[in-house]
Amino acid sequence: MVREFSYKLLESDLQKTANGVAGQILKQCLHLKGHEFCHAKYIKNGITKTHADGSVEEIYVSDRLVPGDILTVKLVDPADSLAGDKVPAVEGPVDILYEDEDLTIINKPAGIVVHPCHGHYTDTAANYLMWYYKSKGLEVVCRSIGRLDRETSGALLFAKNKASAGRLSIYRDEGNGGHKYLALAEGHFEERQATINKAIAPVPGIKLKRQTVEDGEGQYAITHYKVLGEAVIDGIEVSFVEVSIETGRTHQIRVHMESIGHPLIGDTLYGNPEHALGMTRALLHAYEIKTIQPFTGEDIILNAPLPEDFMSLLSKGNLWRSDIL
Repeated sequence: MVREFSYKLLESDLQKTANGVAGQILKQCLHLKGHEFCHAKYIKNGITKTHADGSVEEIYVSDRLVPGDILTVKLVDPADSLAGDKVPAVEGPVDILYEDEDLTIINKPAGIVVHPCHGHYTDTAANYLMWYYKSKGLEVVCRSIGRLDRETSGALLFAKNKASAGRLSIYRDEGNGGHKYLALAEGHFEERQATINKAIAPVPGIKLKRQTVEDGEGQYAITHYKVLGEAVIDGIEVSFVEVSIETGRTHQIRVHMESIGHPLIGDTLYGNPEHALGMTRALLHAYEIKTIQPFTGEDIILNAPLPEDFMSLLSKGNLWRSDIL
């Protein structure tokens, strides 16, 4: 996929661009990094200058522009990346919440894995998204920025090119943006709002299962929660909870909630099967996502509608709050 950027040089830009050097304009005015535009040098018309009279010429990063000239650069994923990261396109459900030239945000259903892995090569959110791109005639490498557990539904971010993937990953790794979750947990919370700070590690001998451990014995993990409401549904005490996390450990919310005596309703791995209320998955939904447009810096904040299974119990317990979504 090719992403094109243009910039018209101003008189006021000359000092910060070493008197109009193309490479400096790319860095100082378009805020691109060297590794992002380095491949443009090897494609036809990858970097061009448009003069005031409308004529266009191909240039090098060391060439100069004068005020009024327009610099254009084409960002393209390198061929080896396109080949190595290719995800098979398979027709399947895709619920698009937002899309632009650089990213896509979908509402992932529960029960679907994010990206191909052992046992799931053609039935993942990435496979279905690649089919969506293919149907639009787009040549895109599918890169998820962050993950959701298979059982978890909600907003999920994908980058559409290598440059945006790098910027979005840095934004996330620096502790910006992220998700807010909604969950239905078992029991009455004595603390209506609190932070769980417990390290997490694998359970020996049990594949994929995690547990809380003493500090220094696993990966540190921090979860914040706030109780939004309570109800008794079919004799089971249930709490409606908003959750956010500072770390992204495997099964973090599910493990932390179980560790304080409030497993998620329907959780087949950490919950109480006798209290599942007919649910076959942990009722956890990434209802809000915050990120940025990777090149303009504009904030993007979106909500993902709740799925039917979650809404059915909220309605049954009269727990739904319209001010949340």
